Amino acid sequence: MSRTNDKGLLTCSMIGVILCGGQSSRMGTDKGLFTWQANTWAQTAAGKMAALPLPVIISVNRQQYNHYTAFFSINQLVKDNETIEVKGPLRGILSIHCLCLPAICR
Repeated sequence: MSRTNDKGLLTCSMIGVILCGGQSSRMGTDKGLFTWQANTWAQTAAGKMAALPLPVIISVNRQQYNHYTAFFSINQLVKDNETIEVKGPLRGILSIHCLCLPAICR
């Protein structure tokens, strides 16, 4: 589970992560916001993960953040940390990891 400690930092033991920070260049539109049966794909994935006793975090890039706030609370959204020198899904994973364990990401 995740919680916020007295310093406002996210503390995590296990969380569900939905990676939505991609460019969607082949599809031509943001895959996570693609609508199917009245929900976005990201909402569908979050709904499926909600069946587990885990908090769900949505990883997005800087350009996507405002679009995703229409569907998710800001507490569920994590923007990619652009100081991390890798790209792709690993940047999203490491961005969330750095929120949980900030001492190793300095």
